[in-house]
Amino acid sequence: MTYKIYLADPFIDDSEIDEVVSTLKSGWVSQGPKTREFEEKISDICGVKHTIAMCNGTATLHTALLAAGVKPNNNVICPSMSYISTSNSIIYCGAQPKFVDIDINTYNLDPKKVRKAIDEYVKINNYKCEILRNTRFAKIEK
Repeated sequence: MTYKIYLADPFIDDSEIDEVVSTLKSGWVSQGPKTREFEEKISDICGVKHTIAMCNGTATLHTALLAAGVKPNNNVICPSMSYISTSNSIIYCGAQPKFVDIDINTYNLDPKKVRKAIDEYVKINNYKCEILRNTRFAKIEK
């Protein structure tokens, strides 16, 4: 059996093109009014006070890992089917990616394989435990 899994199927219509042209003509290509407007809309959608737009997904993942307390020599569980920025952001923290296979039906991490991948070098802090409690992983011992 052969599977084709597309990573992206972009849809760009005239409204997006118009916004890009408008932004370019404004002279603000970074950290300008459009960025602030975007941050405010995301804050509203997420129900949070503050949002920071990042330049790309790698920078965002790296910042999130540092905020979560990932340190050198930690193992960070991540999907084996992912873009290179997933593992690169882990390596930027001095940690090691620990690849876990996906569930072929959902294309998400396979919960049973994640449980088996947890070892003494995988840091599970309270934030991560809360995420795990709200999934099919049930209880993870600290």
